[in-house]
Amino acid sequence: FNVVIHWRHGGDAYQQLVAVDRITQSIAAQPTVAGVTGPTRPDGKAPAIDPATLQADFAKLPQTLKDAIRSGQSIPSGGMGGSPGGTIDPAVVGRYAATVSSIANDGQTATLAVTLKIDPYSAAALDAMAPIRAAARNAAQDAGLSTEVASVQLSGVTPQLADTRAANAHDTALIVPLVLLLVAIVLGLLLRSIVAPLYLLAAVTLNYFAALGISSLIFTRLQGEEGVSYATPLYTFIFLVALGADYTIFLMSRVREEAARRGLREGTAVAVSRTGGVITSAGLILAGTFLVLTTLPLRTLSDFGSAVAIGVLLDTFVVRGFLVPGIVVVLGKANWWPGKLPTVTADAAAGQPAAELPPASTAVTSAP
Repeated sequence: FNVVIHWRHGGDAYQQLVAVDRITQSIAAQPTVAGVTGPTRPDGKAPAIDPATLQADFAKLPQTLKDAIRSGQSIPSGGMGGSPGGTIDPAVVGRYAATVSSIANDGQTATLAVTLKIDPYSAAALDAMAPIRAAARNAAQDAGLSTEVASVQLSGVTPQLADTRAANAHDTALIVPLVLLLVAIVLGLLLRSIVAPLYLLAAVTLNYFAALGISSLIFTRLQGEEGVSYATPLYTFIFLVALGADYTIFLMSRVREEAARRGLREGTAVAVSRTGGVITSAGLILAGTFLVLTTLPLRTLSDFGSAVAIGVLLDTFVVRGFLVPGIVVVLGKANWWPGKLPTVTADAAAGQPAAELPPASTAVTSAP
C-alpha cells in the first residue's frame, strides 16, 4: 500500500525532503513494516546523501534539466553545467531521476510505497493500518507539516479494507440496537406484553451468537481460515433477527390464542404441535437456500450463507421447539405482564364462530 503526502496551497515536496524522510523513518520503524521506498529512499535503504543536503542540491538543478528528466527526454546540451564556475554531481542527477516515480510533476504530492512483513489481506494487517497512519501523521506534525500545510493519507487495498471494516463496526453499533428496538416494539404491540418481547429477543440474540460461533469454529478448525469475514456478523444478525421474529410472531400468536381457550400449559403444547410443521418446513427450505451460497467462490457470501443456515436450523428445531415454549410455561401469567390473557371457556369457544374468539393476530387465523 502507499502513504500519500499532499501539500496544500502550492507546497513543494522537493523543499520538504527532510520532513518526508522523517515520515519515512517513522513508518519503517513499525513492527509490521518490512520496508519503505520513497523520494529519499528509492531503494528502501537509508539515504547515502543527507536529506537536507539532497534538498539543497535539487534546488540548484537547472529547470531545463529537471523538465528533461521528468519527461524522459535526453539531457539538453549544457544541462550538466550547473551554476557558473561549477558542474553538477551526476549522483545528484541520478537521485533526482529516482524521485520521478514518487513525486508528482507539480511537486505537491509525494508517495511512499510500504511493504508489510505479513499477509496484506490478513486481520493483523488491517489492525496495523491505524498505528501506521498515526505514526505517519505524528511524524508529519513533528516535522512542521500541520494539517493546514499537508495531509497524510493511506491508499491501497489494505487501508481500504481496514476502513471498510471500521465503517462496518460503526454501522453495527448503530443498526443492532435499532433493529432490536423496532422488533421489541412490534412484539410488544402484538402480544400486549413487556415481558414476552424481552425473552424472545434474548432467545433470538442467543441463537445468533450460537450460529456465529459454530460457523466460526467450522471455518477456523476445519477449513484453516483466520475467522469469518468482517461483514458476516452484521448481515447474519439482520437475517436471523428478521427470520426469528417472523417465526416468533407465528408461534406466540398461536400460543396466545390457544392459551386463552385451553390454559397456558395445554395451549402452549397445542400451539407448538400445530405450528411445528409449518415452521419446520419453512426452516428447512430457508436453510437449504442459504446453504447454496457456500458453493460460491466468494468468501463473504460463503461465510454468510453457512452462518445463516446454521442459525435458521437452530431457530427452527431448538429455539422454537424447546426454548421458547419452555420459557412460556415457566413464566406462566407473567408472560403477558402488564396485560392479562383473556380466557374463553371450552363451552363458549365451541359456541362462537372463529372470528369472535379473542384475536391475537390476523396472521394466524388460518393456521390449522
